[in-house]
Amino acid sequence: MGELLDKLEYKVTNVQRSPDALELIKDKKNDFDLVISDLSMPTMSGIQLANHIKEINKALPVIIMTGYSERVSQAKLKEMNVEDIMGKPITLKLLANTIKKVLSVPNKSN
Repeated sequence: MGELLDKLEYKVTNVQRSPDALELIKDKKNDFDLVISDLSMPTMSGIQLANHIKEINKALPVIIMTGYSERVSQAKLKEMNVEDIMGKPITLKLLANTIKKVLSVPNKSN
């Protein structure tokens, strides 16, 4: 994922563990424009991570990646505290379009 984001010329911070990502976001809550997380992770799922992130910074958009390709309604996304879901495999075009779509939505207040 980092390589794809590099190709799109985004500045990337890779974190391997959800708790570490959460700590980084707590410490630097205004330093990030977007979080991309896998749905299934040890310790804390991507949805759990999104919920914790929104407690820190409601305006920080979260995109979840998953191997499950079911379509999710906008109401379900809001319920999960994420802005979008990408089904794997992730292509450069899918990633670019999803990021563009998510970042084009006006930020909510913190």
